[in-house]
Amino acid sequence: MPGCVLICAVAPVASIEIMRRRRRGQPAAQLTNGPAKLCQAMAIDRGRYGVDLGAGGPLRVVIAGRCRGAVATSARVGISQARDWPLRHMLVGEPNARR
Repeated sequence: MPGCVLICAVAPVASIEIMRRRRRGQPAAQLTNGPAKLCQAMAIDRGRYGVDLGAGGPLRVVIAGRCRGAVATSARVGISQARDWPLRHMLVGEPNARR
């Protein structure tokens, strides 16, 4: 049974200048378009491993409303098993989405 979701990219909407400093001046579309970049931009370290992002703590995922666009689904990438499973989801046209 799956026990987690890997968030590979987000669209930054606040504190972008702080994220830019942490990412050494990268453009907005390059700030959080990968798991490591996202963690660096948001100062997330291994101390947060296993934190429940739905529990309302200082680091959390907030659903701001309905999805504003079409969602595309594709096969998984960078893995050795179940590569063809359609478990990769992204917003169509979102510049921060990993391709």
